[in-house]
Amino acid sequence: MVKRELKVNLKSFLIWCLSVCLLLVLVFCIYPSISHKMEIDKLLTIFPDEIINGFNFNVVSLSTVFGWYASEGFMITTLIGGLFAVMLGANILLKEESDKTINFLYAMPISRNKILGSKILAGALYIIAFNLLIMIVTGIGFKLSGDFELNKWLLLTLTPILVHLVLFVLTLLVSCYMKKTGQAMGLMFGVTLVFYMLNMISQMDESLDFLSFITPFGYIDVTEIVKNGLINWYYGIILVIGLVISFFLVRRYNNKELI
Repeated sequence: MVKRELKVNLKSFLIWCLSVCLLLVLVFCIYPSISHKMEIDKLLTIFPDEIINGFNFNVVSLSTVFGWYASEGFMITTLIGGLFAVMLGANILLKEESDKTINFLYAMPISRNKILGSKILAGALYIIAFNLLIMIVTGIGFKLSGDFELNKWLLLTLTPILVHLVLFVLTLLVSCYMKKTGQAMGLMFGVTLVFYMLNMISQMDESLDFLSFITPFGYIDVTEIVKNGLINWYYGIILVIGLVISFFLVRRYNNKELI
């Protein structure tokens, strides 16, 4: 069953991978043109602190590759990866229901837990593969830039995986309450963008820090990663959130009526 799910979603996976790789190549191609121009840091002083903090311009100098990636590449990969996870979550259950093929599976001696488990595993494999591809492309980019730090590279490319998995299982849960793929996808695309905006807003002012705890994106402190090569203790909370959502997902899917 897992092989079947992987085959069905292969085309969309390749399209999303190609898109994010092209964007990352663009990010690293632009970097050499600004890496020796210290004026870019001076230029940022004309912007309000809220803008600088919200777009991670305050992490380190944009003339360094990690500062440039934190403000540009990391934002792209984290958001696009989240949208990819949502797309998977919206399609992987509802597509079979809309095509009526799920009735065939329910008629077989296969438990609903096994059906759901195979779909979660297939989605998780694709999300991990998506992030590993980003890891490879960014690793090459950092190496070619001449400023490669293993610890920071690993943290910047691996920490988004949990965020993407949480968005994936959350979308699966939402799709269990809907009948059409488009409805679930549209809703969760909007929710993901709101989550991302809330994270940006939370960084603009210390009084808004609390907003970071209601969005999955807020549990990754890119400043701590780039400056100190560390992740904050509360990053582990995202794993707990994912497990809680998964618990409710299993309950809802097992109690869901046939369509």
